[in-house]
Amino acid sequence: MELKKQITDLIDQSKVNNIEFQKVKVAEQQSRCEIDKLNSAIGEIMEEAAVKTRQEVDSLKKLYNSNLEKLISECSMLEIVRLTFSFNVIECVCLLIKYI
Repeated sequence: MELKKQITDLIDQSKVNNIEFQKVKVAEQQSRCEIDKLNSAIGEIMEEAAVKTRQEVDSLKKLYNSNLEKLISECSMLEIVRLTFSFNVIECVCLLIKYI
């Protein structure tokens, strides 16, 4: 009788252990699914960040190029003014020499 009770107890414990094992397997599977979702979300966020960064870099590059073009244009205008002034000074000196 005692042996039968021990066997019955072991079978019952085995059933409980099997149920617990199944619960752990389900929890593990849910955890893996959650990890996959998080990895996917992180990947999407990183991709969005990369796109936004590229757009911002392109925007700053356009602004830089625009400012550079303005500076080059202003420098060209200043060079033209300087050359014109120099020419006028030379012309005045030549006229002064002519009248001396």
